[in-house]
Amino acid sequence: MDNSPSPQSSHHSLLAPLMNYLGELRFSKLFLLMLALFCVDLVVPDLIPFVDELLLGLATLVLGAWRRKKKSAANE
Repeated sequence: MDNSPSPQSSHHSLLAPLMNYLGELRFSKLFLLMLALFCVDLVVPDLIPFVDELLLGLATLVLGAWRRKKKSAANE
């Protein structure tokens, strides 16, 4: 018998940490949008180099660090 993992199960094991991380974020869709804009902005030339890249990068990092509030025992 073949004991190797199926391609679909290995695909899920690669996405699991990313999905867990996105699940902990307060604004996960906004984070993904900012990340996509940052990646596009790195490729598109602009008038003042690196200013908008720095601002988008910092905004992406802030959104990435903004976690959901932990539920306390009193709220449950």
